[in-house]
Amino acid sequence: MNYRFTGGKLLLFRDGLFTAQEKDLEVTDGVISAIREPKTAGPDAGTSFVMVDASNRLIMPGLINMHTHAYM
Repeated sequence: MNYRFTGGKLLLFRDGLFTAQEKDLEVTDGVISAIREPKTAGPDAGTSFVMVDASNRLIMPGLINMHTHAYM
């Protein structure tokens, strides 16, 4: 399936800093295929996407089930 996450802030790492920017994220066949400006259509606009409303959410690609176990 193909997904397009809209309305959220995408966590990006550039120049040694993390920033959260309003972007749309497209995932095609399980792989990040595009990062777009919000509400813009790309060259693959004909592709069918499941739209995911990420409003008021932080999108963190690659950080899946991030947690630690501390031994006391």
